[in-house]
Amino acid sequence: MPKRLSRAFDFIALCLMASTAWFFAGCAFAVEVVGSSTQAKGRVLVAFSTSKGSTGEVAETIASEIRSAGWEAEAVNLNDVHLPEEFNHVILGGPVYYGKIREIKAFVEKYEEALRDRLTGAFAVGMAFAVDDEEQIAAGRKALDDSTAPLRPAHLGYFAGRIDPGKLSLLEKAAIKMVKSPVGDFRDWEETRAWAREVVKSLDQ
Repeated sequence: MPKRLSRAFDFIALCLMASTAWFFAGCAFAVEVVGSSTQAKGRVLVAFSTSKGSTGEVAETIASEIRSAGWEAEAVNLNDVHLPEEFNHVILGGPVYYGKIREIKAFVEKYEEALRDRLTGAFAVGMAFAVDDEEQIAAGRKALDDSTAPLRPAHLGYFAGRIDPGKLSLLEKAAIKMVKSPVGDFRDWEETRAWAREVVKSLDQ
């Protein structure tokens, strides 16, 4: 091959290499820009305790609503949470049983220091909020207050729950009958999502 022609091919090859490098550099820059524009605002933990699965579904709904607002949100069982300090905000939820939410109480006692500046909200799920009985409603609210003390989250949610007779033991069925609790699914999903949106408003401020 003539030397002049060889040099021409070398020049073309160098040009192609340079243009390819610039192309991929431009693509990398574009990916970085797009990634930064869709980056989550922060991490939110929705930690819950659940017995029959009802409260877990409420927690998942709350986390989903928070994610739709641009936050990275995870609904995680309290038993699987070990480092709440890895999150910017924490929301706790649990079912009311016999006037208490013991799992939240134990969690707050264990991680009080980490939760002090992170506990944004807490919610209770129970049949006390499914009946028109001020005394029962007040007892359910007190259960949530007691479980988060001495911390005082800005947002408190009180949601009616679900009782599925097929998931109850004989003892639980007897207890339900004794207290004349309503049976069925009384969860209001729009109410749950609306509460989550109110929490998000405070996070965005």
